This record gives sequence, C-alpha cells and structure tokens, in this order.
Amino acid sequence: MILRDRASREPERVALLFEQQTLTYGTLDRRARALAKQLWRAGFTADQRVAIFVDDGVQFAAAWFGILYAGGVALPVPLYATAHELAFRLRHTDCAAVVTTGARCGVVHEAKMLAGSCALLIDVDELINVDEPINVDEPSHADEELDRELCAPPASPHTIAMILYTSGTTGHAKGVCISHESLLAHTEALARHALRFTDRDCVLATIPLSHSYGLRTALLAPLFAGARVVLTRRFDAQETLRQCVQHEVTWLPAVPTMLAAWAQDSSGWQPSTIRWCLSAGAPLRDAERRAAELRLRTSVREGYGLTEATFAAINAPPDRAVVGSVGRAVPGVDIRVDSAGEVWVRGPNVMVGYWNDLEATKAMIKDGWVRTGDLGSLDEEGRLSIVGRRKDIILRGGHTVHPSEVEAVLTEHEGIVAAAVVGRPDSYYGEEIVAYVVLRGPISLSDIDRWARTRLSPTKVPREIAVVSSLPTTASGKVLKRQLREALARGEVRPVRVGSI
Repeated sequence: MILRDRASREPERVALLFEQQTLTYGTLDRRARALAKQLWRAGFTADQRVAIFVDDGVQFAAAWFGILYAGGVALPVPLYATAHELAFRLRHTDCAAVVTTGARCGVVHEAKMLAGSCALLIDVDELINVDEPINVDEPSHADEELDRELCAPPASPHTIAMILYTSGTTGHAKGVCISHESLLAHTEALARHALRFTDRDCVLATIPLSHSYGLRTALLAPLFAGARVVLTRRFDAQETLRQCVQHEVTWLPAVPTMLAAWAQDSSGWQPSTIRWCLSAGAPLRDAERRAAELRLRTSVREGYGLTEATFAAINAPPDRAVVGSVGRAVPGVDIRVDSAGEVWVRGPNVMVGYWNDLEATKAMIKDGWVRTGDLGSLDEEGRLSIVGRRKDIILRGGHTVHPSEVEAVLTEHEGIVAAAVVGRPDSYYGEEIVAYVVLRGPISLSDIDRWARTRLSPTKVPREIAVVSSLPTTASGKVLKRQLREALARGEVRPVRVGSI
C-alpha cells in the first residue's frame, strides 16, 4: 500500500500541508484506518463502491485511502457535480456509501432521492475532525485485529480499486475501472522514472484530486516517494504563487488556463525552487508556454493521457524540451500510431474496462490496446505529438467536455427539439462550448441556461447558444458538426453569450 508502507517506516515525516494544518504520514494513515473501521462497523463488505464528495484535500486523501483499506472501491466525485450527476453515479454503481461533509449533505440527500439510493451517508466532519488529533494512538486488541484485516492486500491485484467517470458518445457517463495492480505499477513508474520524485520534493496540488491528473501526480506519486504535498481548496493565481514561495515547492502540475493566469499575475510572489512544471489536460500554445516559463522561472513541459489510459507520455526532464510534443512513453507504457493516424496505448496505465458496459469496453480495448480517438505521430526518437482529435471532445480550460452528454441534457427540455454542441477556439480557455438548438416554441435563452446549470457541472454548461431552424445531417441522420464549426469560423452563425461564468 502506497501510504501504509511509508507510514510504517517514517510515521513522523510530513505528508500533507493544508491551510494551517500539517499532517504526517502516520496521522494520515490513522485517519484512513478510522474511516475504514467506520465503514466496516456499518456493515460494509469488500468490493462495495464508496463515493467521495468533499471539498477538503486532507479529507479526500483520508477517505480515498480509508476506502481502499476497507477493501472497497473508491469513487471520486468532482466537487462541482450536480445532484443529477451524483445520482447517476450512485445508481450506476449501486454505491454503498457516500463520504461527504456537512456543507455537501444537501446535495447528497437530493442525489439519493433522485437515484432511489440507500447509500450510507458518512459525514467526514463528524468522523474526522481535522483540527484535533484522532484518538487512535492506543488501539485495543480488537482494533489491532481489525487493522490487520482491513489493511490486508487485495485478494487479487486485478481487483478494482477505483472508478473514475468520463463521458461517452451515448450521452451517458462511463465508469472507468482501475485495478490495484494498475494503480501501484503506474504510480511507481511516474514517481521513480517519469517525474523522478524524491523525499525532498514538495508538490503543489493545483489540480482537483477527484480528477485522474490530480490524484495521480499530486497525491499518489508524491506520497509514494515520501514527498510533501501542499493542498489547495481552489485555484487562485496569486495564492498558489505565494504557496510556491512559502513552501519552496519543487514541482507543479497545471492546465493551460492556470499557466495563463500565472503569466498574467503581477504580484510580488516569485517562485525560485520549481524544478519544472507539467501542463496537461488540453493543448498548450507555444506563446502561453513561453510566458509561463518567464513568470515561473522554470521549464514547462507537456504530458498526454486520458482517463482510460492516464499519462501515457510526458516530455519530462532530463529529456530535451520539444515544442509541440508530449514526449516519450512513460516506462512500462507502449504507444503506437495506426495507419489512420490514431494513437493507441497499452500498459499499466490502462483501465480494466468500463463499469457494467461490456460493449463499450470491447469497442475501446483491442488486445490490451486502448484506442484514444486522438490523431498523432511519433518521431524517430519515439516522441509523441498530438495533431487532432477524431472524437468531438471539447477541451475547455483543461476540462474534458463530451458534447453528447451536454446534448442529452439540453434535449430533455420540452422546448428543445434538437441540440448539437461543438467547440470553438478561445484565446483563454482553449475552446469554448457552443450549443446549437432547434426550438419547439417560444423559449428564452436564459431558461435554457438555467436548465443546463441545474443539471450539468459549471465546466460543461454551454457559454454560447445559437438558435437555428434545423441542423445539417447526413442521410442517416448524423449531425454534421464539421459544418457547424465551419459556420462559426466564417461568422455565418453568431451565437448569443449566456450566463456569467
């Protein structure tokens, strides 16, 4: 176990720093065990799914490890998820419990009603008071027996450890299943070989831990190496730069919008200890990279992966920086590009499959290779460059938005006959979300905006809406999204800006 091994060897080593809190590896381990015991005493059994819906990185870490200690399957849920999105996850995985905080209990109760779920609600504020030490330093004999049972290795390394949700072409989210074997092998490859973390490193967790990117690079890999992790509640350019200086941060994960915000920051906080910075989640323009490097006084490199095959390649030091390249394959990972130019990935970073969706799994995985849907090329030294996407995925500010999911929500509105969602280039976010809608009758754009915002995360809500009389389609009825994007580019369609975010 990533945490337990380090906690048993160096319990007093600092693991997490969050606001005014400092947690050692030993304290984090005890908190994880406390939550695991709570689950088991409530009748929890191995392999049951437990959702994590918290806004505190310390609580997230304790919950994530605690669920695995109990033999369960961790189900991280983005903090900005709506009750409808949480309800889908509870229903789809038959979730046994939800670990949350008092501030989020209302959303959880609504989600349980929508899902018809009997999931146990565990308020982590009551179980683990982060301001006071946990009184488990002198365990009873019964506790010691339970500890041994809870923290035993999984019955099989192929057992599922975690499910992360990503959207699919059907308009419904898909649960990406990650095994214990995959987690450990890929975490070790990242920590030892790709990112080259040591116990002297300090990582600033700018990416939400509920995302594969943040969880892998800003929690698991640093803890594997015995490093320190500085947690943030939410991203703020000036505050994160201040933390870089205060804690002498040595490594920084980011998405392009964060790099742009740092580059534009004019505060006096000037980091000087960052070895290098990783950008992933969306393409990084060269001008943005250069501006960020100037402000951070370090090299900014790119990496590539997807939830189904996380961090397949990273252009990491000591390899030379290659503009436009996401680097070589992470050790243990294989990458190939087929005759059609599509990128395929195989290795310990690859998912077991989609939860309860055999057909989608078969379509995604062929003989151990995951088809990414991205177009790319490999140079003579094995460096990967991504040149386009075969899918219609929109990458907005580092967040992956699947149009089909947004379209499904829009067309649930009784006043909308049809909808098509596309991305258009945006100088700040990389891409902006534009919805074309065909209306059944009079309906205001503000009504459509409100409808979307109550059912979609803020990162998925269309910022621009174009009302049209019909959508261009093929003979079989498939919407020609290329024509919609071209119409935007030529200025033939002028969507209306809605919302304020």
